[in-house]
Amino acid sequence: MSYAYQWSRCDLNGAFCSPVVNQTSKTYAVTANDVSATLRVTVTAKNNSGTVSAASRQRSKAASTRAAAATTMAA
Repeated sequence: MSYAYQWSRCDLNGAFCSPVVNQTSKTYAVTANDVSATLRVTVTAKNNSGTVSAASRQRSKAASTRAAAATTMAA
């Protein structure tokens, strides 16, 4: 089985999400761009039987640039 990841930046309510460019690893280092946003990760699992994707719930927003710089999120 293989897994693929895509992180997305969303509004404060976890809606209107857009993929974060080139962020396809299991972990994501929060940046200043994430201040006042929420994050989601979509995990896609693939095996011989097929492919299925699931999105996480929204993750808390980064309150400041300093907090963002010190935060790494995991799928």
